[in-house]
This record gives sequence, structure tokens and C-alpha cells, in this order.
Amino acid sequence: MSLPADVTANRARIAAPYLRGSGIEIGALDAPTPLPADARVRYVDLYSPAEVRRQFPKLADASLVAVDFIDDGEKLAALDDASIDFIVANHMLEHCENPLGTLRNHLRKLRTGGWLFYAIPEMRCSFDSVRPLTPFDHLVADDADGGAGSRRAHLVEWVTMVADITEDAAIEDKLRDIERRGVVIHFLELVARTPVSRPPSSRGGVRDPPFRACRAGNRHGAAPRIDVRARTAVAFNEGTRRRAPDCGGGAQAP
Repeated sequence: MSLPADVTANRARIAAPYLRGSGIEIGALDAPTPLPADARVRYVDLYSPAEVRRQFPKLADASLVAVDFIDDGEKLAALDDASIDFIVANHMLEHCENPLGTLRNHLRKLRTGGWLFYAIPEMRCSFDSVRPLTPFDHLVADDADGGAGSRRAHLVEWVTMVADITEDAAIEDKLRDIERRGVVIHFLELVARTPVSRPPSSRGGVRDPPFRACRAGNRHGAAPRIDVRARTAVAFNEGTRRRAPDCGGGAQAP
């Protein structure tokens, strides 16, 4: 399941100008991001390599990175606030039940001037192409309750639209199997179906890469504020399957 060479090279090219000092990469598995020589990284995962191999048979023979510590990548409770210079989390945000809360937690762990580095799958090029884009108001609601209120709906959507299971009893069987095995699905679709490269604006614009904002959701009234201060983030789309003419390369998501 290792990444194609061009995808790895692209990640290295994007990381080179931004990542310095000490940081972490969440869920690197068998595809750690190539970093500049002056960047020091520790690897974080929700599972040990042995558990990863058990849960994901495709990775049974893969060369996985040595995990430095086990932690929930959405919370990073093991890290002190303002203690690291960068966080790399490729193909993670779509797995988060509360992306806004995750962003807030990640920002809290960065020193001033630190960087978030995210690769996000381009939904048009993945198995999620059949699913609807997640609206921002949905993210706000998930932030209010940690995603508990929408968890079952996300799971049912994934089972019926991605796994293409439509019979009621089979749906319930699959839902129980997902919960039993602790499978982490793509809960959300965060990448628009239109190009996202555009200059920052007063309406929360995004540039790819990098994007800079003073708060998230600044045009949505009740949206929770995420103060970035001097910090910035690098975010870019990666195609996971070549399903559209303008899709980039990438590895199939698990």
C-alpha cells in the first residue's frame, strides 16, 4: 500500500519550505512524509504496528514506521501545549468525527509559528465520489457534541453508498462489524468538487498550499472560532483513484 513515487515526491516538495524543528506525524504507517534534514519527527498512531497489521490485512507485510507513542490523533493528550513545531497528518481529517475540534487541538500543541501539514483526499477521485460534500453547518454541529449525534448516520451512509449494501439486515450486520473491529471510516467529505486553489479572502478563503486564516467559519455566525494567530497550515488535495480527468495520483485509501 506504499505511495506512488510521484505522490511521495510531491509531499517532500511541499514539506521542504515549511517544516523545521521538532514535530510529529500521525498515522504514517508505511508512507512517512519525507522531511527536510533539519526537521526531527516522532511517529504517533492510535494503534501499535501489530494492531495495525491485525486490523488492516493489506498492511500485513508492509514496512511500518516504528511508533514512538500511542495516542488519539484527534486529541494528542500525551503532548504538552505549545510543545512542537509541526504536525503532519495525511489523510486523517476525513476520518475525524469532529474535524473542528481536531484542528483546535492540533493548533494548541504548536509553538507560535508552527505548521500543520495535511493531505486531504480529493473526493472526486476516491470511493467517496458517490457521497455528498459535508456542509460546514454539519461540522459545527459535530463540534458541539463531538460527533456523537451524527455517528450512526455517517456509518449508514458509508455502508449504503460506499460498501453498496442496501438490505436492512445486511446494513445492521455491517454496522455491528464496523463497531466490533473498530474500523475508522471516512466520516466526512471535506474537499469541494470545485478547485480549492484561491487567495485568502475575508470570507475564509483557502490557498493550496498554503492557507492562512485568523479563524475558521468567520462567515457562519455561531461557528466556533479557531484562533491561528501567527500559525499557518499547508493543505493540499490528493487523488486516491483516477476517476476524473483532473485527478492527481495517490494511493487508494484503506
